[in-house]
Amino acid sequence: MITSCDTQDFIPFGRDYIRRHPGQFQIKRKCDSPIADQGFTLFNSFKEITLQDSIKQKESWVFREHGRDVVFDEELYVNGTTVVWSRGSQGNFRTVVKAFTMDTPVLQALWASFVISPGGNTVDSSSSMGSAGKEQKGICTVESSTVSFFDLDGGEYSSSLPFQVKTWKTFIIVEAHIIISEQVRAVFYKILL
Repeated sequence: MITSCDTQDFIPFGRDYIRRHPGQFQIKRKCDSPIADQGFTLFNSFKEITLQDSIKQKESWVFREHGRDVVFDEELYVNGTTVVWSRGSQGNFRTVVKAFTMDTPVLQALWASFVISPGGNTVDSSSSMGSAGKEQKGICTVESSTVSFFDLDGGEYSSSLPFQVKTWKTFIIVEAHIIISEQVRAVFYKILL
């Protein structure tokens, strides 16, 4: 039996939302502010420098589905430096949970969770939750030299990386991304030996 249906193009919610998003803007600081003297001008001058030769403006999105009591899905939409996190259902109402605009293009955005030890600064190497700590859920964004985590309670945590990060489709492994010139240098070095 052959049936036909009317096909439709899928348009992510974030793409429509980003058209109304204000985009990147710079917060003006007062000259007599103590923050202005802490290298803020120097930081802004290095903001556009990247380790990669060219970063293409790319668009991507990821879905996850919830279906216990209420059926809805969540979407993480990335376009350039902006990440839009939305909730709802495809046919009905959708709402933006949070929108982030980063300093440099976002390579990947994903949902993440970390276990925080009850002692605060102590490191707990166990991966099981148990009674060892509290699970912190949120959004993780990966830029060329920065990894940021935004928790559901509004906390923001960023870490600079001394190397480019290699991203995978469903998770992050913090490892150095080998640049082609480094590979050529390593091969040349092996030939000399």
